[in-house]
Amino acid sequence: MINYYETLRLDPSADAEDIKGAYRQLAKRFHPDVAGGDPVRFARICDAYEVLSDPNRRKRFDGVFRASQADQEFNPRGRGFRPPRPARPAQPRGLGPPFTRLMSLTVERGGRFMMEGLTGKFVIDPTHKNALWETTLRKFGDVDRQALARKVIQIRLKGPREVVRKLRPAKVDYGVQFKGRGSAIFGEDAFGAAFDEIGSASVFNNPHVSDLHQIIDAKIELEATVPEGVPIYLYDMSGDIAVGDQLSELFADLDGAASLKAGRISSADITLRGASKAHITHLMGSGDLIVLGAGKLLVGGKIDRLRVVVEQEAHVEVIGTVAALQASVSGRGYLHVKGTVDVAHCDVRAGGYAKMAKVTHSLTGSRSGGAALDVLEPPPNGNRSATSQFGFR
Repeated sequence: MINYYETLRLDPSADAEDIKGAYRQLAKRFHPDVAGGDPVRFARICDAYEVLSDPNRRKRFDGVFRASQADQEFNPRGRGFRPPRPARPAQPRGLGPPFTRLMSLTVERGGRFMMEGLTGKFVIDPTHKNALWETTLRKFGDVDRQALARKVIQIRLKGPREVVRKLRPAKVDYGVQFKGRGSAIFGEDAFGAAFDEIGSASVFNNPHVSDLHQIIDAKIELEATVPEGVPIYLYDMSGDIAVGDQLSELFADLDGAASLKAGRISSADITLRGASKAHITHLMGSGDLIVLGAGKLLVGGKIDRLRVVVEQEAHVEVIGTVAALQASVSGRGYLHVKGTVDVAHCDVRAGGYAKMAKVTHSLTGSRSGGAALDVLEPPPNGNRSATSQFGFR
């Protein structure tokens, strides 16, 4: 007898949502029209889904399936049926196998896309009319693709089933919010009520989950498309983050081992702590950069206004041109501006070090506490700071 559960790679206890998700994933993989498709296997997958998605047909199949399983337990030596084998107690062994979900929702004009408290690998690219997913088109029906691309956010989320099924983006007053380690998994009072009622939460009753931190810190893979011009907010993220040419504002407050790389951005507000690092390929407008701890940041582009704060052992390198620069460097912080700066104000304190290739118009600021400032091509004497604390070479 064909085991439809085995065909869909499911356990007989799977619910309707599990069945639908497994069918969509396998059907997409083995569809005859895609590379590597298998028409025979695709037909079997469709047959299995038709039976298991219908409650009545599934009930009849389960009865026949259990009977066939009992027949396999018959002892051919004439001793009747073997007694049922005792079920082995499930042993905690971490989270279950990877699970994929596709989601799409709209963001209003002037809204933003925010991710917070997630761990894993993240890719954010612009939504394009020629790259709308089939699931998106089915959800929104026969609409103008160009208009849809200007407002739809598409999300492909992959990770442990226990986590993926709990993570859901939410539409809020200011746009779309995607949170982990908090309300997205554990409810509105993430570290309060959910912990008080830990036994009632189904995710904690899963025998495969041996540690609460496996849920909180589970790594996921997320691919999202966000309309160009929609601001991107990233808070308390861990892992690798790639942002394409969004031509929008980028806000990031990262701590720990986060790594961010972004393409063409209209403006940036970046705070790095710990050992986090970031690379902004092309900043087109203004930037506010705060780098602390052992953080590292590289930024390029044609920048109108740049404010930089570098403290402790942080390292900031600017390879683009800057019209107006305001910098504060202290501790063992290091700032290196390789491009041309028109107007600069730089305060270097307490062992900090700043280096600039060329300042064309004016340079003001101060130096104290054993700090150093080197300017390879300083501005004319009349446009330097009134104090004589800077050393030029």
